[in-house]
Amino acid sequence: MKEIEAKLIALGVVLPVLATFFTGLRCWVRYTRRTPLGLDDFFVVVAAFLVWGMGITQILGATVGDLGESIGELPNGEPMIDHRTQEFLKNEYAFQIIEKLAFGAVKLSILFLYRRIFVGSIFNIASWAMIAIVSAWSISFFIATICECNPPSTVWSPNRMALFTNCIKTVEMLLGFAWSDVFTDVLILALPIPMVLALQLTMRRKIALLGVFLLGALTVLAGIARLVFFYRAAADHTGPDVAINTAPTIYWSLVEASLAVVSACLPTIRPLFHGLSPESVIRSIRSVISLHSFHSGGSKGSKGSKGSKGSKYVKPTEDQASTSSQIGLREQQEQFRVDHAPDPGVMSQHQSHLQTKVMGLELGEVGQTHSEDVPENRIKVSKTVEQNDNRV
Repeated sequence: MKEIEAKLIALGVVLPVLATFFTGLRCWVRYTRRTPLGLDDFFVVVAAFLVWGMGITQILGATVGDLGESIGELPNGEPMIDHRTQEFLKNEYAFQIIEKLAFGAVKLSILFLYRRIFVGSIFNIASWAMIAIVSAWSISFFIATICECNPPSTVWSPNRMALFTNCIKTVEMLLGFAWSDVFTDVLILALPIPMVLALQLTMRRKIALLGVFLLGALTVLAGIARLVFFYRAAADHTGPDVAINTAPTIYWSLVEASLAVVSACLPTIRPLFHGLSPESVIRSIRSVISLHSFHSGGSKGSKGSKGSKGSKYVKPTEDQASTSSQIGLREQQEQFRVDHAPDPGVMSQHQSHLQTKVMGLELGEVGQTHSEDVPENRIKVSKTVEQNDNRV
């Protein structure tokens, strides 16, 4: 097995598995927290299945076809189209069709996730406009790719001159798709920034929230890398090295689609990692040390007063032993409420609802409620703090 073939097979397996793993975590969080599924969940599952389609066609193009290899040259300078080359061209054609739907599905998933979190008339219009643009973009390029040649078999026909008579300008169409893909990704990433910056939060909290939403910047970088390789492939798309030049454009498309699915899932699986922050770990260690010191101190005290009357060591009860960890939890929740509590004199009711919705995101409760249910999150936080105050 050649090195490029092994590389294409490995990427064709690992990347879809990665996307499926994070999609599964997302569904598990929804199930365990009894969160109703929404359109964002539907589209990300569709995207994960389509990523598998991209991976399978990439693997077939490398194993059955000669993706990534030189295809030979005829005496007249044209590429030699044998059976393996035809299989490569067929799988490339299928890959390009699937990727149009995959990119559209994952972009729609992110946009509908935004609509679960943010509210407001301006944002409502902007998000629906982006949903319409992405839908039209995905469907139009999907149809254009299917109909790029008439008949479609011209794509893998040995008669390469037929590409100039029976097909549209395929290279220009693919470059247009690559550029518009990066452009729409940037617009989607920028959409929540004004909403987060308008919140009455500390700058540290704003940066943390923006970091969650801007994880998708990795997909933009992958899209730019694919765009660079597209230009290299376009410079020699009819020569004997067409399969070699095409390989990077295919696996970078798979990288971008997989990273997009992962980025779409990360904000929703926060509950799995909630409570594992460095601060919570430090508090847990302090609680253990505090309990150990309390126990050791009591034991030493009982030994030192062995000869004294009425001196007796009393083992701490279960309630006393849990006091330290309860105090740490109460302090953590009180600090969260202080950092995030909106100023009633400054914020409108609409801003207050939005503030509480983002509080739910930081607590790992994204997608659990809709905009009309938002105030319940704030009540839930306050109620937890009050209960812990009474217990301690």
